[in-house]
Amino acid sequence: MWFLPVLLLGGCPSLDGFAGKQAGDAGPSGSGYLSFEDAARLCSQIETCPNLGYSITYSLLIPLQQIGYSVCVDRLSGPLPPGRPGISQQAQSLACAAKASSCATAAACFPYEFIQPADPRCQGLDGGADSGADGGTTASACSADGKSIYVCQFNQILHCDHPYFYPGSSCLLDSTGVHRCAVATSCTATETHCSGNVVLYCGAISNFAYGDDCAFWGATCGNDQSAGVQDCILNGLTPSCTDDSVQCVSNRLRTCSGGFFSEYDCPALGATCEPSPTPHCAPTAAQCKHDDPDIGKCSGNTLELCVSGKPKTLDCSSLGLSCKTGALGDHCG
Repeated sequence: MWFLPVLLLGGCPSLDGFAGKQAGDAGPSGSGYLSFEDAARLCSQIETCPNLGYSITYSLLIPLQQIGYSVCVDRLSGPLPPGRPGISQQAQSLACAAKASSCATAAACFPYEFIQPADPRCQGLDGGADSGADGGTTASACSADGKSIYVCQFNQILHCDHPYFYPGSSCLLDSTGVHRCAVATSCTATETHCSGNVVLYCGAISNFAYGDDCAFWGATCGNDQSAGVQDCILNGLTPSCTDDSVQCVSNRLRTCSGGFFSEYDCPALGATCEPSPTPHCAPTAAQCKHDDPDIGKCSGNTLELCVSGKPKTLDCSSLGLSCKTGALGDHCG
């Protein structure tokens, strides 16, 4: 069954009637998203690929944009709060990106990919009724295989075949000329519905059928106690927010992006939320801090990092890389 929600989501071409993004199962205490080595590889890619950090932050609500290398590796390989929803789903996308051989293949591991204005995929496409951007770049178009949407006026690509979207989703053009990641072009029911952690709904504008997995947002699908509809929820409410930010809120690390937020419970890790050098969960008995003078500094080809509050040395050559200095500090690149 497919259902029509009562709230509208603005600014996202794939959704036209759904109030929230999405979450799944949790890993054991002490485990992170990635191994230390894979985390280092992905953080090196984030340093190299200009939009990858933002693509991950927007897609998974894991704050990985504009952060130092030590914080990045810690965030990906450090322990996660026990029982946090969506760990396995998010880890799947992150592991895919860690093994990618290019910026484009890494970004394709996430449902929302942000691109450069001159990305060749946005040149010469037939954008349909809503095309018309300047310089030969269309506003919106389906990829040739129908698996993605090129939203060129917003420098974004939506990967409809990503498991965040319901299986079988593809690029479909609605009657208003908007391309959407949808399962079918018609549905008839009148409210949202949870199927496990997947929320199913009908578009208020398109009447297309959609399904999205709340797990990829670190949330669960359930009843929003305020709105009285089934949606992606945290603590009984749809986690809505108004500004893109990463901050400490009630000793939790909160990431807001695209109108919704996700949180990490720092006390569940025996940590507190510290605002410097960027908000993060810092162990109360830490042996090091990310802003210590020797952390994140090259010494030849090695780099001293702080992971789970403990110093850890990384040999960049083990990744086939060298230790370099960048805008956000030293890193393997």
